[in-house]
Amino acid sequence: MKSRLAVGKSNFIRGKVIGKSIYLEKMIDKWLSEYFCNHKGRADDLFYLILCHDRLGFEAKRQVFCYIVEHKCTEFFRAHPTLNKDLSFIIEQRNILAHYTIDTTDEGLDAIDVGFLKVKNKQLRVPFSQEKIQDLYQKLTFYAKAISSLVHPPLD
Repeated sequence: MKSRLAVGKSNFIRGKVIGKSIYLEKMIDKWLSEYFCNHKGRADDLFYLILCHDRLGFEAKRQVFCYIVEHKCTEFFRAHPTLNKDLSFIIEQRNILAHYTIDTTDEGLDAIDVGFLKVKNKQLRVPFSQEKIQDLYQKLTFYAKAISSLVHPPLD
């Protein structure tokens, strides 16, 4: 029974974080395609053929996006000085949730926090406290909205 609850809770967290991460990544994709191409057809080609495909990973897009924002969109960068660090944190946590196994060991089931297991040469438990989950989701929501406003600026 404990393991079923742990799996359910973990999958719920995974779903929320991965879903919001996908939206954030697509907003970055859209912004990059429009930044590099003033022509709608070419921007769409860049978006669909290169950015929205597995040819270019989220981490690579983050690096390009953060560099351009820091050097070309200085007002946005000044308003979001931890953008680079926060997006790195989001990607790292998203990858844990997407690729690590849910901890259903006796220790994991007895723990207060949700845990995931990294298995590489040995087993390592990665805990996700309620605070960490809230911080992650807050950052995801904040940056999805902020970057979305770059893609779809508010009408005056």
